[in-house]
Amino acid sequence: MKNERYYLISCILPWSATQFTNLLTGIGAVELFSPLDYIVEPIANFIVGLTQEKGWIVLIIAFALLYFSLRGLVKSLKAILDEDLQEKVKKYLFGSWWKALLFGLVITIAVQSSSITTSVIVPIIALGVVAAIQALPYFLGANIGTSTTALLAALSLASNGNAEGTASLMVALVHMFFDIYAIILLFPIRKIREIPVWLAQRSGEFITKGRIVAIGYIAIIFYALPFAGVWLTRGWDVATFYKPIVPQEVETLRQEASTEGATGV
Repeated sequence: MKNERYYLISCILPWSATQFTNLLTGIGAVELFSPLDYIVEPIANFIVGLTQEKGWIVLIIAFALLYFSLRGLVKSLKAILDEDLQEKVKKYLFGSWWKALLFGLVITIAVQSSSITTSVIVPIIALGVVAAIQALPYFLGANIGTSTTALLAALSLASNGNAEGTASLMVALVHMFFDIYAIILLFPIRKIREIPVWLAQRSGEFITKGRIVAIGYIAIIFYALPFAGVWLTRGWDVATFYKPIVPQEVETLRQEASTEGATGV
């Protein structure tokens, strides 16, 4: 089993990315319409202009808006989620793992933001409408969907077939296929898919002990530890031993580009 998984990761993953890179190179990108951009962008520009681009004021306003938005979302969900609607959500959106995964995937592609997708479903879990284990495939679908943003950008860069654009497209496809293959390999194993749910439940129990604990948890996990890691490793030579493998297709395009540049064509 270990050898099969290693083969899948080391061979099938780059093969899949290479084949799709060859298929998609030069076709151009399709820009998805996101209604949220048209709603959020004018408001954000207005706030930035009103504060005369003072970053710390914008940050405070952003946190305040985030807090009151999430609070309003929870209150709205409590008001509209009657028993009939709760049963429909459970049946049609989370009735099976593939429905939940597809729902998370489609919503994330539509809004092009996994943060928005997950923020919407967290209050529903908190209200007890859906169990955390039922929502896990939804989050996995959102994780796949968020890779489409990088894929769209890479398709645009690879539209003229240059080496750099093709390489960026391959990286974006590796990201997407890595998410897909990881789900295929790990999600069917019940003990493994229960680990993130168990960690989330234990973390939730710890955080709800008090506001000070919640604020300290956020400060340590999202700020102190990342900054400490950056500070402690600032002098390290990272991955100097690693020599990346350049696919033959990318190397050929790079040589062609160099030849054209040397001949002035």
